[in-house]
Amino acid sequence: MDTMRRLDTTRIDTTKIDITKHVESAWVLPFRQYAPVFLVLLIGLLLAVSVILPMQGAAPEYLTWWHWMGVVLIYLALGALAYSLYLTISAMDRAQQHTSADNLALYLANEYLNTVLRNIGDAVISVDVDGTVTLINDAAAQLTGWSRDHALGRPVDKVFSLIDEKTRKRTASGLDQVLATGKSAAFDSENTRLVARDGVEKPVSHNAAPLLDSEGWIVGAVIVFRDMTSFRNAQKQQLMLIEKLKETNDQITSEISRREQARRAALSLMQDAQQSQAALREINERLRESNAALEEYARVASHDLQEPMRKIESFAQILLEDYQSQMDEKARHYLDVMVNAARRMRRLIKDVLALSRAGASDAPFEEIDLNQVLATVKDNLSQRMIEKNADVVCDKLPVIGGERTQMVQLFQNLVGNGIKFNDSKKPRVQVYTEEKDSHWTVYVKDNGIGMNPTETPLLFAPFKRLHPQGKYEGTGIGLAVCRKIINRHGGAIGVD
Repeated sequence: MDTMRRLDTTRIDTTKIDITKHVESAWVLPFRQYAPVFLVLLIGLLLAVSVILPMQGAAPEYLTWWHWMGVVLIYLALGALAYSLYLTISAMDRAQQHTSADNLALYLANEYLNTVLRNIGDAVISVDVDGTVTLINDAAAQLTGWSRDHALGRPVDKVFSLIDEKTRKRTASGLDQVLATGKSAAFDSENTRLVARDGVEKPVSHNAAPLLDSEGWIVGAVIVFRDMTSFRNAQKQQLMLIEKLKETNDQITSEISRREQARRAALSLMQDAQQSQAALREINERLRESNAALEEYARVASHDLQEPMRKIESFAQILLEDYQSQMDEKARHYLDVMVNAARRMRRLIKDVLALSRAGASDAPFEEIDLNQVLATVKDNLSQRMIEKNADVVCDKLPVIGGERTQMVQLFQNLVGNGIKFNDSKKPRVQVYTEEKDSHWTVYVKDNGIGMNPTETPLLFAPFKRLHPQGKYEGTGIGLAVCRKIINRHGGAIGVD
């Protein structure tokens, strides 16, 4: 089997080394090639004519002149022969110098090529026509685990060993195809793995190309391959990112759909709310009309009811004063009951009117200093404080927005209850505040009789009294008024 193969149609350009050579004249080369032969023949002929023949006595006398001419020609021929030999020796010397220069340039080019191959990023292995490793660079040695000394001279399939990751079968490197056809080929499969000398597997991609001499003969092949671990990992990460982006896109699409449904639901709710608001504005307008009518009724009723009560009270008082001597004890008792009932009725009418007005006031809010409000309350309750020896203590109170008249009524009811429902020898009412989340909490604390926790739900109901009428005066309307005032100011009221 031929160790050299020739491609009929495939050739490559060989690398040429540019070396400056001596340029000879056109006549020198033919002279240098053929002159020695003619000169030797001429010298032989001249020797025969000029030397040999006269020595044998065979030459006539007229050859004497030619004899000397022959001698001269012999010397000239010897000079020409010497010059020819000089030219030949000089040409040989120049050829030897050119050969040395060519060899040096070839050596330097070979060293340069080896340096490039050793330091190139890709792994390179070259083989001869039998598939034997003739060159392996550092990158190839690192990937395969074969050092240069151990790899050179070994079959390439031993050094460059490939398997299929899925089937676990050996995979051909493709060199046979390249050496047979003389055509380059590229191989890149996700399943191809390079098995290093220590058994470690790495994904690789490789290509192979034939090596041709200057005449187009295949003298070997070269394999260029690279580690694809980072690339494969990047591919996997890219696929994972694409999948994640797809999931995110699905989530976004679902979220957009959900928000669209929510938007439509909100729009529907908004329309329902608008209808409800319209209806509410109509449940409010009617309520305002009802409250106005109720307030008017309360005002008229209080005016119409108070006048008869005042007359009953006045005439009963006149009877007691003018006819007291003519009445027995029982009659006087009946008149006292009538007077007290009339007074209580007038007080109830007055409190009902105050309750109806507590939540219906339309006076604008203004900045109110609660310290001034408490000063007014203490002045209004001064007589009661003196009678019961009571003390009202106030911390520094804030400035709030509200209606001053209702604030005075609110604190007067609260502080007044703290004094009224108090059996202590020294009644004490303390007013202080606490700020939480931009809101003020006002505390009105007393040392009075207190209450049963089960009674607190009834405390703010109108006309609900927790104590007998004879023990503590009042109609049970004060705390109900306080609650309506607090509600109008957007607050809340409670008790501990």
